Amino acid sequence: MMSLRSSIPPSIPADAAMLQGAVAILTEIEGLPADAAGVLSFGDRGTILVESGSICWAMASSMPQRLTELLRHQRNPPIDRAYLQSLVLECQTTHKPLGEALLASGHISETGLRSALFRQTAEAIAHMARMGVASTSFVPHASASYDARFRYAPLEVLSALGARNERALAASASAQLARTIGPADGPFGAQASGFACIAEHAATWPTLIASRGASDIPRALALGRWALEVFSAVRGFTHELSVVAGRCEDEQHLVAWRDGGIHFVACCSNAATSALVIQERIGARP
Repeated sequence: MMSLRSSIPPSIPADAAMLQGAVAILTEIEGLPADAAGVLSFGDRGTILVESGSICWAMASSMPQRLTELLRHQRNPPIDRAYLQSLVLECQTTHKPLGEALLASGHISETGLRSALFRQTAEAIAHMARMGVASTSFVPHASASYDARFRYAPLEVLSALGARNERALAASASAQLARTIGPADGPFGAQASGFACIAEHAATWPTLIASRGASDIPRALALGRWALEVFSAVRGFTHELSVVAGRCEDEQHLVAWRDGGIHFVACCSNAATSALVIQERIGARP
């Protein structure tokens, strides 16, 4: 598998209007019942498939061929366009999931497929957010069977959109979150989640550029602003403060730190995990 070629540009920039629209769409998805499964429709502008708070697929009418290009460039040389189109037609006839058929063909890996589907989904939501469209209906599905490997949290999508103009910072932030918090099966388990943000001068809220673990968007934005305000308040007194700790009303333990222009927040379920995160960050200081 190869990364998407640089010749495939981002189809939409991460400006304040788009991010604000994306927050509205993604927060609406988070507000659906926890067990909701179905289609969130935006009229003739697009649709989003949802299951249990996760996004399974999004389609915008303004980008009908985008997924084909994303899939083609998951391999070098690119997958033949005619082959992909014939595979799509075959899946429509046999009702076989396209992802399953692609994986079985050997032309794309699971990682490549997830990357292409995620980028298609994020960009479709960006298109609808940029147009300022509102949802028109939610049609439940009696039974859902979306592959858990290809479902995406709203916060994950928002962070990817926020990262579009700051890819180097986002990559650095994502790597630092991975080192500090680790995977769900790592030493902290499911006891911590986290995200990273940057300050945009013209924006009311911080711009999220990376996330790890579960958190809802309003909470992440509020805690991101808290971290920015804390470090901004002490900047005139000291440049030495790099890690702070706090508590939420729901008794979660917070650890915030900064690294250059990036601000991080880790949400920990207990004091012991919080102490480990603090120890990790202090040990990571140059």
